[in-house]
Amino acid sequence: MDHFQGAIPSGAVLRLRALSDDPFFGYPRQTGPDRFLAVAPAPDLTAEDIAASLSDPGVRNSLTGSLIAAVKDRPSAGVCLDVRRAPGLGAEEMEALANDMAQYRADIGKLCLIAAPEAEFWTSSIVTGTFDLTIVTGFQETTTIFEPLAPTQWFEERVMPVIGVMDPARRGIALGTFGSIWTSGSATSRPVSFAEASWLMSMNDGQIGYSSRLGTSQISYVDEARRPNRIWLLDGVSFYNQLAEVGDGPAVVVWPLGFEDPSIWPILRAPSGNPAARDALREPIGMQDRVLEVGSGIAVTRIDPAIAGERQIDVDDAGRVIGQRMVTAPRPATVVRTMAVPSGTALLTFDGTIAEPHWSTLLRTLEDSRISATFFMTDQQILGQGESLNDLIGRGHTIGVMIKSHAEPGTFEARVEDVFNNGAQQLIAHLTNNRTAAARAWHRPLGSPSTPMQLDATLRLTEQGYLPIGSGATVRDIVADRDGMMDQLRDANLSGRPAVLTFDLTSPTADQSVAALPRVLLDLRRDGFAIRSLAEGTGLAHQTLMPPSSRAAVWRDTVSYAVLKFWYFKLTFVFLCLLIFAVIRSLIYLALAFIRRPTPPIDRSFCPGVTVIVPAYNESKVIVHSINSILESDYPNFEVLVVDDGSSDDTSAVVDRAFGSNPRVRLIAQRNGGKWKAENRALDHVRTPFFVGVDADTVLDPKALWWLVQPFKDERVGAVAGFVEVSNPHNFLTWCQALEYRVSQSVTRRSFEVFNGIFVVPGAIGGWRVAAVQAAGKYSGDTITEDADLTVAVHRAGYKVSFQENARAYTEAPSHVAPFLKQRLRWTLGMLQTSWKHRRTISEFQPIGIISIMDAIWFSLLTSFLSPLVDILLLFILVKLAFVAATDGMETMGPLPVAVIASYFVLLALDLVNTFAAFWFERRFSWRLLLLTPILRFGYRQLIYISSIHAVIRAASGRLPGWQKLQRRAAELGLPPDRVSMPEALFATRRRRGPTEHDTGVSSP
Repeated sequence: MDHFQGAIPSGAVLRLRALSDDPFFGYPRQTGPDRFLAVAPAPDLTAEDIAASLSDPGVRNSLTGSLIAAVKDRPSAGVCLDVRRAPGLGAEEMEALANDMAQYRADIGKLCLIAAPEAEFWTSSIVTGTFDLTIVTGFQETTTIFEPLAPTQWFEERVMPVIGVMDPARRGIALGTFGSIWTSGSATSRPVSFAEASWLMSMNDGQIGYSSRLGTSQISYVDEARRPNRIWLLDGVSFYNQLAEVGDGPAVVVWPLGFEDPSIWPILRAPSGNPAARDALREPIGMQDRVLEVGSGIAVTRIDPAIAGERQIDVDDAGRVIGQRMVTAPRPATVVRTMAVPSGTALLTFDGTIAEPHWSTLLRTLEDSRISATFFMTDQQILGQGESLNDLIGRGHTIGVMIKSHAEPGTFEARVEDVFNNGAQQLIAHLTNNRTAAARAWHRPLGSPSTPMQLDATLRLTEQGYLPIGSGATVRDIVADRDGMMDQLRDANLSGRPAVLTFDLTSPTADQSVAALPRVLLDLRRDGFAIRSLAEGTGLAHQTLMPPSSRAAVWRDTVSYAVLKFWYFKLTFVFLCLLIFAVIRSLIYLALAFIRRPTPPIDRSFCPGVTVIVPAYNESKVIVHSINSILESDYPNFEVLVVDDGSSDDTSAVVDRAFGSNPRVRLIAQRNGGKWKAENRALDHVRTPFFVGVDADTVLDPKALWWLVQPFKDERVGAVAGFVEVSNPHNFLTWCQALEYRVSQSVTRRSFEVFNGIFVVPGAIGGWRVAAVQAAGKYSGDTITEDADLTVAVHRAGYKVSFQENARAYTEAPSHVAPFLKQRLRWTLGMLQTSWKHRRTISEFQPIGIISIMDAIWFSLLTSFLSPLVDILLLFILVKLAFVAATDGMETMGPLPVAVIASYFVLLALDLVNTFAAFWFERRFSWRLLLLTPILRFGYRQLIYISSIHAVIRAASGRLPGWQKLQRRAAELGLPPDRVSMPEALFATRRRRGPTEHDTGVSSP
């Protein structure tokens, strides 16, 4: 408790003590209550001492200076002086103090005065005019069982006249919201809250009544010792009547907060005289946010839930409440503790573990002092200790679980926490053949819950069989915490609770605490403390705290915990190895991309017939754009075959209206059967040796067909992958896709062509040799990515798959997260299906299997699970290193975290190199894409991880998506202005010498 003091002429000291940093009063009817630093004369000072000191200008100046300094240390709206316990102060002394404080208003802030109605200075206009807020208390402190707290006559004759003489703009009244309990045989009373009074009434079958004459509710009951008890209680009924008497004039102060009947709040919110205020007394009395502790032991044995109360009231003709009855007694949530222990009992506990040699030093100190301590550990720390836990138990120590308890009850996070907590129990049972009931949460008062969230967390633990243990005085820095630690232990002893001393072994200065432990134990014993075990401190048997496990150990547990131990203590090194592997992989593919031979120019003499197949399903908005772009191609020998796969819109009608008279366009309609059936139906009508697959939402470059057929001059080529670009980059997501498309095709697909390992010919633009497709078994419905499936099948049929980077197509990319995730889900799931279907290519040692499929599985499946962990690990390391650098200096950092961070930024640098390589191959540079490159790993990649993980779940459950149509916007479909230019100089100028075997098919119009 802080004190502000000045010398009194007699040699005594006038002390003003700070009541609280936070206000215990406010303006419930106003939206922004001021916050004051409340001070009061020390309770051991008499009224004569106070009056004598305030008569001395020197003392007043000293006190004023102290208050100015206190306000600067504790930012507040001003100072509130509480002189309730000195009603004998005269007007002269208070006027002198008011004048002095008013001179320093700029430094002190607002001035507030709290006094009892019996004070003599209320009639002074100087006092009531100087203070910004004057508050008269509407209750009295009683000295006998026969005196109620706020008798109606006293309230009307003492309180109301004071309100009448106060400045209307500055006046306020403090209405009491507490009780006073008198027990037979006791000379004094003690204050009680409404929650405790209700609990006592409920547990002892007490009765409540209200006397309009006494102005106070009364509770009477007989306790377990057969002693009569009476509680004078200022509750919602007394509050309502007093508020009705006061009216809307003065500000209302609730005194004190936390003790009140919950019914007062709707009363305060209702306008004065409104029946809604009185009706609030008939509403259920909610106690869900009130917590009452029963018992003084260290451990919580159970929590009884709150019970809402139901009140009936009697009202006279004037609207005043004249009686009340409780149909159901309200009861707060009750925290029941273990039995009390003898005075001077202390318990020694430790949070976490510490590395050698400090661990051995700690155990040796405890053994030399013959102390049985309790060690609270997380699952990771338990794993780190391993079999040495048996040594701890053998030395007489108790093991507790440091549980996770931060989530809201009933949420998914809470269920995950329960899984981890149960796992820690199972781990202790596996290692020691014992379970534990002792539990504690990091820096959370589960042993003394005071908020609904803490209460729910503690309740969850007790329902699981745990005994939540409080932390008591926690030592994290022995030098800084030593004095405060001893004060907390003494206070606990005085309150009748065991003094719990906790050392945090995870703190940076834990080694100093271990070294100082012998001196601390000596000090405790000198102060009269007896250090006991947890069993002695709770009054529970050791077998209750650590019961034997009934579950026999099985080999699966051993394997599982070995994996967990590897996860906690070896995974960082593994991540480093994976990052190095990713760097090497990226460099190899980059080198192969540069090794790949340049594309030769177009040979106009090679002009075989080509059928452009356009499968469509509900593409009426965009299909006309797509077909028009195909017809605008300057390739002379092609036709278009549109297959409508049972569209529910007017796709067929749109195509027929736009191209029904065009001899180059044919339309086939069928029942809906899937894209692969539509493409196979089209193959039955193909009259050319080659066909090009084009999605209905894709726009072709005019020279795309010329470029696409060129690789087919090599009879070994069965398929050709074109180059797909994003036509609608306008937000972050679409620009990320544009960058991904460009880099993956310019670099990765180039490199895969070198060893004949192209995994997929895109459905947006891909050329196929009909004979190769027939040999591969045509399109299949075994997977949902029929293009990838057919590509691998063509490989297995003995053909090569080429890449033609100049054959350009432009497609609309998803511009929102939901459709993007759906699209990537289909792609990833199809990749998994294709890899599984063609898994024999691995044993056949085909490049498509041992390189492409293995690479796809690794980077699309395994890295989707590992990469988020790498990101989390990196973030964790960065935070940890920042803390270490700020506290211990960079020299204390180990080499491994630095290596992990360096490797991660090497990957970022490598991403930039790949982007520059794509720019080089494309002969196009974009500042936007370059600046976007390092950002791609933060946000966009995580979306891809989500879709990949979702794909694995779908694959395991067997739920496969269908066409997964993207909602297209025709305005965004077209040729982008920065598309690759295909100048005429790139074309070969040789004249055709005559027909070839490839000339069969469609003739030029």
